[in-house]
Amino acid sequence: MMMRLLLSVLVTAIVALASLVSWQSLRDHEHQQVARVVELESYAARSQLVRNFEDVLAALDAARMIWSTRGEILRTEWNGEAQNLFETIPGTKWVIWDDPGHGARLARHRDAAIDYRPSPEEWRPLSALISHGRELEESTIEGPYLDDSGRPFFEIYLTSGPQRRGAGLLVATIDAGPLLQRLLDSESPGYSVRVDWDDVTLYQRGKAAERLPVEWTQEGYIRSSLDSLWRVEHRPTAELVRSFSSSSMDLILWLGLIIAVLMGILTFENWRAHTRARAAERAERRLANLNRDLEHQIDERTRDLADRTTDLQTVTDSVAHDMRNPLSTIAMNVELFQARHGADLPEGAAGILQRFEPAVQQMANILDRMLSLAEVNHATFIRERLDMAALTGEVYAGLTATGAENPARLIIGDLPDAHADRTLVSTLLTNLLGNALKHTRSTEEPVVRVSASEVDGVTEYCIADNGSGFDQKFASRMFRAFERLEPAKTSNRDLDDQPGGLGLGLSIVARVVERHGGRLRAEGRLGEGAAFFFTLEPQSTSANTGDHEKT
Repeated sequence: MMMRLLLSVLVTAIVALASLVSWQSLRDHEHQQVARVVELESYAARSQLVRNFEDVLAALDAARMIWSTRGEILRTEWNGEAQNLFETIPGTKWVIWDDPGHGARLARHRDAAIDYRPSPEEWRPLSALISHGRELEESTIEGPYLDDSGRPFFEIYLTSGPQRRGAGLLVATIDAGPLLQRLLDSESPGYSVRVDWDDVTLYQRGKAAERLPVEWTQEGYIRSSLDSLWRVEHRPTAELVRSFSSSSMDLILWLGLIIAVLMGILTFENWRAHTRARAAERAERRLANLNRDLEHQIDERTRDLADRTTDLQTVTDSVAHDMRNPLSTIAMNVELFQARHGADLPEGAAGILQRFEPAVQQMANILDRMLSLAEVNHATFIRERLDMAALTGEVYAGLTATGAENPARLIIGDLPDAHADRTLVSTLLTNLLGNALKHTRSTEEPVVRVSASEVDGVTEYCIADNGSGFDQKFASRMFRAFERLEPAKTSNRDLDDQPGGLGLGLSIVARVVERHGGRLRAEGRLGEGAAFFFTLEPQSTSANTGDHEKT
């Protein structure tokens, strides 16, 4: 019985001692963490204070530099700029500017500086400041001083010493409290901050909590570029200390026996987390395998699609070529039949026979367009420098060589040379210029203008006419292959969109521009003409990497 009691007491004592040791260790760790937080906050605030004070000195020196280059400063200019300096640097009481060639200027905060004149009693100490500043070889800050009400202030002397440019002396008298309040306004919330210079307190903010651990009080020194050494102290306030406090420490002390349960829970949670992690790893591996399989399937289908596209293009080319001979045979036989038996045929039969010729011609035109589109898709691409003005003139001369009635007047502007494939560009110009000629036939004074401009660093060419035009809302559909809209909607804009056409002319143009890596767009209005804009330069260095180039 005694042994069980002793064992129970011993176990209780061990658990209690372990709880007390754990509580003390955690409390010490908490204090160390808080001390580290206070140390980091103090360091950050000191660093920011140094930067902010250097900005004040830089603002004063910038004003000194500006005034030193002005020569004689007008009173109205001086008053306005001095007051702006007071607003920029809070706490500034006096600003004195001493120019060796133009005398001294004085401004006091919140005075109507235009009418202000210091009394002889006021001017004596200010004159002494100027005399003292003239004796200084380098810029400096002097203080701390206390005014009649006990408020600390200091004096800043900026001279034209070896480290600064421009002649002249600037003296500024600044109250430490308002200045430091502005400089530390957003720094260290929740802390009591105190700034000392020697044995004078320049600034005090907030009330520190009582009975703080020694390590929770952090102090450090900052030194400005003018060699002033200030001591900055940080101490948490009571509100901040309450936010640091944690009731879990007392719970650990009084409920130490629950630690075992908590450790069991933590062990269980750790095992469950480990199990979830392994399941997640397995799922990730399965997902990676599925992604690899999917990528493999996509690659296979992409290759299969490319093969089918190639086969389709091959079949299209073969059909276009192979149908020429039967069409030629039909046309020759119809012509021979008309020559031999045309006179013997009744009137109705002759009319039926005459329909063969336009049908055969239409089929031939269809094959020509299909062959042209195939050539654009598969022709060898060779970039070379093209004289676009000369090439445009050649293509237009060929289109108008048949002596069509009322041909449009061609106006060619200043066209930069293009770096493109001559054959493809000739095809593009043939379609666009032919399109313009076709749709200006009914215009009284037809005009086709060819111009160029630079858009986003790329040359954009434009072929515009004053013909029948088209409805702008159908512009995007005009470049589709075999797209034939109703004439009322497009005014037969496509070169092939006359009766018997396929709607391939502008699709050939689009393919030419696509092979060059350029852009193509159209603008127009019904009855007012149309304009086609295109570029012949790739949009990135990787465009058309498979094409050849001639230099």
